[in-house]
Amino acid sequence: MSIAGNSGETADDLPQRAHAAVVYNPVKVDLVKLRRVVDERERKHAWGPSQWIETTVEDPGESMARKAVADGARLVIACGGDGTVRSVAAGVHGTGVPMGIVPLGTGNLLARNLEIPIDSLDAAVAVAMSGSIRPIDLGTVDYTSARGEKRREVFLVMAGVGMDADMIAGTDDDLKSQVGWVAYVSTFVRSVFTGHRIRADYSLDDGGLTHAHARTILVGNCGVLQGGMVLMPGALVSDGKLDMVALRPKGIFGWLRLAYAVLVQNTLFERLGVPPARKWSEQFNARMRARREHWAEWAGIELPAPTDKGEARKSRRRERRADAQTLVHEQARSISVRVQEKPASFQIDGDGIGDVTEFVAQVQPHSLSIRVPF
Repeated sequence: MSIAGNSGETADDLPQRAHAAVVYNPVKVDLVKLRRVVDERERKHAWGPSQWIETTVEDPGESMARKAVADGARLVIACGGDGTVRSVAAGVHGTGVPMGIVPLGTGNLLARNLEIPIDSLDAAVAVAMSGSIRPIDLGTVDYTSARGEKRREVFLVMAGVGMDADMIAGTDDDLKSQVGWVAYVSTFVRSVFTGHRIRADYSLDDGGLTHAHARTILVGNCGVLQGGMVLMPGALVSDGKLDMVALRPKGIFGWLRLAYAVLVQNTLFERLGVPPARKWSEQFNARMRARREHWAEWAGIELPAPTDKGEARKSRRRERRADAQTLVHEQARSISVRVQEKPASFQIDGDGIGDVTEFVAQVQPHSLSIRVPF
């Protein structure tokens, strides 16, 4: 750990000003350039000399962030990829000390969802040291490994079992450092043709079990992926809820329907402000039902009450539509998933965790404060 400030100055020579702690991943960071940018921003925004803390393979940032807060840091800046950001958040959340993000990884998904600059080091540091403070939700996930070990982690973006975790485990780290998130494309294509479906039961909050036969099941705190793709429309990082998607394509036409759902319905229509087809259908049916009731009342006609047989027929139609869906999207505060048959690979915010048999994800509303653009 070292103290960095203006050239030739020490902490004793300066008036006592609030200081930030910079927790950085040495593999991801050009330290000379980062120090220069931070020094400039310290002077511009009246911060004292920053505390510089390097992460290690054994501890990617959690204990460093916790110690920085205990040492009096008024801001903790995570410099690295999504794994570093997640670890620093684990040490900071619940303390009231805000966190800044300088995204230097492959995905940088939380930064993308919060519109933190990802292509300019100076702009990202500027937001971290002078941006608006926004409270966001944090997810916790309790999981059981294939060996029966129980652990708890936090997540900021997504955690999931199945194909997405297989992709992360199967992507070469050197290739990721060279071409970024594009490295996942070849692994994705290979998974489409060689991957398998997992069988799992899931429940939302205190509801009953639902069986899913899916390529992957993801629980997310926010819904935008690389390239601006929207996987979970309407998912907000501060809405006090978690979103869950189960991807269930069957065959080439299933993958085409899934691509249409994600790229057109979720992404393009979301940007154009077009309501989802399901929402439009619900609104249309509600308007027609209200219109029928209005004219029946005007004409003095009593509409027939729904019968048990009719309701059962509607229920079967809903189940058939659900079975045909390639993408199932749900929301809840707590989501439990139990994998059937054999353990499945698991990932948290892009970090491969290994095989698991079950996990429970819960939201911690507004438990983390992040510096974001004004």
